[in-house]
Amino acid sequence: PYSLVWLLLTFIYIVMPNTKVNFGAALFAGVIAGTIFQLTEFLYVNFQIGVASYNAIYGSFAALPLFLAWLQISWLIILFGAELSFAKQNVDKYELEIDSSDVSYNHRRLLSVLITHHLVLEFDKGEESSTTQQISDDLNIPIRIVRQVLFDLQEAHIISEVHTEDPKVVSYQPAQSINKISICTVVNAIENLGGDELPVEASAELKTIKASMDAIQKSIEKSSANILLKDI
Repeated sequence: PYSLVWLLLTFIYIVMPNTKVNFGAALFAGVIAGTIFQLTEFLYVNFQIGVASYNAIYGSFAALPLFLAWLQISWLIILFGAELSFAKQNVDKYELEIDSSDVSYNHRRLLSVLITHHLVLEFDKGEESSTTQQISDDLNIPIRIVRQVLFDLQEAHIISEVHTEDPKVVSYQPAQSINKISICTVVNAIENLGGDELPVEASAELKTIKASMDAIQKSIEKSSANILLKDI
């Protein structure tokens, strides 16, 4: 019975999540969650028999609440196993990972350019596009930050998803011509995410500040340092 439950839960942890789960992580979670499941099932059955034998009338009334409680506990055990599977698979990635919310805006912008450059070079060389995990491994960037940066780059229409043979795995490629993607292209797209309607009065000071910032931005775009990512 134990081995059957282990295999069943392992199968569930591989098939059900909308992401790729390694067999080793699924088996690890399946064995632990399956063992707990079997032990709690043993306790439930014995408790149910004890209640029924103690008083036939009240025991029958208690059968349904006990069954519903057991059903709830069973699902909690299965969900606990899913958490174990995720933890086992990603322990090496998250153990020393910094909180992505602590990354400064300037550094996030730098990472956006770096990741786009990585994808542009792959595309230019005709190589297979990278997945989130591959980007994280190649550039040695925590995967949570990679996911957030990729999301922003997609929203900014700098990159796009590429569906692979595995429906649970997607890779990424440039969404524009690589002959037009410069450093400023990425930076401007990231900075302009969201609405541009200012909920403040259009004062003379605001117009002056905006004009100065636009002039600075144009000078940056015309700078010789604003090179195409494929040329880096």
